Amino acid sequence: MLEDVFTPERSRIAFIHVKAADARDIPCRLASNRFSIRVKGDAEVIAVGNADAMSFKSMKKVDGHELFGGNAVLYVRRGQKDSVVEVSSEGLENARLKLAAF
Repeated sequence: MLEDVFTPERSRIAFIHVKAADARDIPCRLASNRFSIRVKGDAEVIAVGNADAMSFKSMKKVDGHELFGGNAVLYVRRGQKDSVVEVSSEGLENARLKLAAF
């Protein structure tokens, strides 16, 4: 599941919450799945975080991140046109979020 958790109206940066949940939308707090991100449009993922204090992965490296406690955050620079952010992970349903242009 993807949700735009905090994007001020005039902000160029969108903060997108990635959350693993079951079919009834109950959070999967133990999920640590590796996920991949795809953007359709001119938006750009500029960082990925998951709050894992033991992780040494760069937030600026977009690929190869895992969920931590079933969660992660994408920091996305909105483009001049509407875009779609898609997150996929093996064993989980793909999630999409339409991101409005800046």
